[in-house]
Amino acid sequence: GLGHAVLCAQPVVGNEPFAVILADELIRPTTSGPGAHGATAQLSSAFARLCDAKGAVIGVNHMPGEAISRYGAIKIEKVLPHADGDAMQLSGFVEKPKASEAPSQYGAIGRYVLPATIFEHLKHIKRGSGGEIQLTDAIASLLADEPVYAVETVGTRYDCGTKLGYLEATVKLG
Repeated sequence: GLGHAVLCAQPVVGNEPFAVILADELIRPTTSGPGAHGATAQLSSAFARLCDAKGAVIGVNHMPGEAISRYGAIKIEKVLPHADGDAMQLSGFVEKPKASEAPSQYGAIGRYVLPATIFEHLKHIKRGSGGEIQLTDAIASLLADEPVYAVETVGTRYDCGTKLGYLEATVKLG
């Protein structure tokens, strides 16, 4: 699982914050504003301003209606105005909720800026669905010790994990 893959990066990352970029999510930058340098740069900037080497920033997008049921929906504790996109401080996640039970319409999209302390959480959490180490479970565990913020990424997002999203990205960017 993703958690195991992230854990394998520990020898290279060491004690530094790092970014995780999932290949099935492609976000095309905007021409101006917070998304002009790309989604990962947007999240990294928010991390530098908000986290001071403690805490994490995850990328989210608004998922209307039933779409939220395919993602990890965030529970929002409070919102902090921020130049790189308002930062929503998390109080938890609900993985793939029914639309009627989602705590928000914001879903995690596979962009994360994480502290090195995530490795200890990955080592100690129980295996989740499919017997795999889930990154979202480790981030939920991190929440007990450090703040975790969500920032809505700016740019055009292509969900290349679906056939339609992959085709759309190929046609638009090809």
